[in-house]
Amino acid sequence: MFALSIIVILFQYSSQYQDTTQLTLENRVDQPQIEQTSNTNIINDSEDDVKQELSQSKNKFLNGEQNVNNLIHIQFDRIYDEIQKFLSYFMNKRELVIGALFILLVGCFIKNLYKKGNVKKEVIQNNESLKLINDLYDQSWRKRVIEPQFLPFVREQENEQSFRKEYCQRQINFEECNSFIPVRGDGNCFYTAFGYQFLKILITVYDDQQFQTFVEKAKKKIKFMINYENFQIDEEQGQILSKDFFSRIINLRNSDDKNKLFDYYKNYEYINNENDGIFYGLATIFFRNLANYALEFNELKECVQDRNNLLIWELECNSNEIVIDSLSQCLKLQIQILLSQNQEIIIQCYGQEYKDKIMLLLKPGHYNIGLKL
Repeated sequence: MFALSIIVILFQYSSQYQDTTQLTLENRVDQPQIEQTSNTNIINDSEDDVKQELSQSKNKFLNGEQNVNNLIHIQFDRIYDEIQKFLSYFMNKRELVIGALFILLVGCFIKNLYKKGNVKKEVIQNNESLKLINDLYDQSWRKRVIEPQFLPFVREQENEQSFRKEYCQRQINFEECNSFIPVRGDGNCFYTAFGYQFLKILITVYDDQQFQTFVEKAKKKIKFMINYENFQIDEEQGQILSKDFFSRIINLRNSDDKNKLFDYYKNYEYINNENDGIFYGLATIFFRNLANYALEFNELKECVQDRNNLLIWELECNSNEIVIDSLSQCLKLQIQILLSQNQEIIIQCYGQEYKDKIMLLLKPGHYNIGLKL
């Protein structure tokens, strides 16, 4: 509104300025007409001097016409001067224009902060999803004794020496991967290793259009259902979890903290309203349901005899190769499986035609996140 007011004031000024200039011109242009009339109305009654007077009148008329032309040129010069003054006035007021643009930019910035604030507020207020995920934790891994160093769902990145000790003791130049992030071995390890890497691509690599398209499609297509022994999250409860999960994803997208995703993922207990320890649970449920959705479009889906395992918490699917291929095609994602066998690494790649890539380090029964230092 401030910028609009400035523009209106400048427009009014220009209109008034133009009206004043026009009145001035009209008054000035009338003067030579009066002179011309007075000049051409001089009459000499003397018949003897008619010819002489006519000749004199003709000369006066021509002189008057020349005077008018001169005055017109003068008026054009004055109009030009007035235009220059107006432009000069406008340029002198450029600070107002710059100020208006600055106000608009500040307004956009505040609006963006308001949007981010709304996302965080929505996460904080969603106590029902907090209860559902903690109930799931209570029914599953919290019943088991876990050594403190293995409690985080993802742990700090290991160096190349640790990588070779864990996966490949031979001193070979392995260019694809030379580091890893350990994930908890709880039956969800594939979805943890896969989900963490894909979310990092979604949040940091996708452009705004790609991000928005994925989120909107996933909200409509992917359910949030899970089973574990006598515990179940149904479709209605899943809608609550879905809303909470995508609010957190948008929050991560808007954050400047590059380590926030890792902090969200590793945390297993309540720290604060924003990092409350349930992101891992939300993400794992999402990626299990995403795998089930992607499998539906695979021609080999009938070969997956234990498909129900996809929606059972902490239970692996025995036909994981078909599931991985389905996820690769669904997400247009290159997935490299680096299988450690006999102190060597065997690479199996899905979706080689795709640019975005993740690496999964596999030892029989367990997945970790593969990285390149």
